[in-house]
Amino acid sequence: MATARREYFLQLVNTRTKRPLNDDTGNFQVYNAGAATRPSIYDVAGTTLTQEVVGTSFISRTMTDGQLHFFTDMSVSQVDVSVLSAGGRAYFLKTVTPSQHRIDVDPEKQEYILVAAWNDKASCTTVRPVGFRLRKGMLVKDVMIKVTAAFAGAAAASNRYSIGRSGAALGFLNNITCSAVGFKKADVEVSTTGVFVVGRYGADLADYKASST
Repeated sequence: MATARREYFLQLVNTRTKRPLNDDTGNFQVYNAGAATRPSIYDVAGTTLTQEVVGTSFISRTMTDGQLHFFTDMSVSQVDVSVLSAGGRAYFLKTVTPSQHRIDVDPEKQEYILVAAWNDKASCTTVRPVGFRLRKGMLVKDVMIKVTAAFAGAAAASNRYSIGRSGAALGFLNNITCSAVGFKKADVEVSTTGVFVVGRYGADLADYKASST
C-alpha cells in the first residue's frame, strides 16, 4: 500500500507583471515552519529528496520553470521555503500550505535577504556547505545570525559558528558565539585595557587592524 503524502506545488509569479517566472536552475530548501529543521521531502515517485547529509553538508533542490514541487509526510501541514533564483534573487516563503499554489515574488528589487538555516549535528571544527552557492553578480553587503536554539557545547566559548565561502571559511563572519538565543552582532572584541583583540566580521566584509583605542 502506498504511503500517504502531502503534495506541495508552488509556482513563483512576478508580482508586477503577473507572469510566471521561468527559472530552471534556481534552488530551494524546505524547513519545518518557524524552525531551522528540515522535514523529509519526496518526489512524485516517493523517492527521498535529500536535504542534509548529517555531518557533511546541507543540500538544495532545483526548481523547474519557476516551480517548486515536492511531497512531505502527512504530519507536515505547513512549511517555510528559502529560494535562491538563477539570477541571485532570494525569497523566503513563510508558512506555505499545500493548498497555496501561487507565490508572488518581486524579482525587480535591488536588495534581498537569503535565509539559510542550520540545525547542526557536526563537529564544531567541521566545515559544512549550507546548500546555496553565490550567483554571479551577487554582492554580499552583510550577514546576520539568528539563534533560535542555543548551541550546547561543553563551554560557551566553544559554541561558535563562522560563515564564509569556498576557499574562505571565515570570509563573512568569524567565530560568532551562539550559546544564547537571539540575533548575534559581529561586534569587535576588546580587552579590559581597551586594546583591540579581534573583529568578528570576516575579511570579505571588513578589514580590521589591531590597534589601541
